[in-house]
Amino acid sequence: MNPFAQSQYDQIKVLMKKLSGDLKEYDRRLERAEREREEMVKEYWKISYELNTLRQTVKHMPALKEENEILREKNAQSLKLAHDILNYAKTLSGVIER
Repeated sequence: MNPFAQSQYDQIKVLMKKLSGDLKEYDRRLERAEREREEMVKEYWKISYELNTLRQTVKHMPALKEENEILREKNAQSLKLAHDILNYAKTLSGVIER
């Protein structure tokens, strides 16, 4: 083979080796970028789910507060009635014992 052709052939071999290395590096970077993208998408969906949960909680908060207040009032009334019944029972037991 003539020296010029040999030189060109050797140069092509070197460039092909470099191109092969560059393509492998590109593949590694592409795979890493795809993994990072998938992780970001997962994180986005997680945050989106949490945000929707918080929105629903905030949306229902006034009704829950109102229901809680009603239940507190009923609980207080029930407790007062229970104390009244206990006082009546004590009074009755005192009357019966005499």
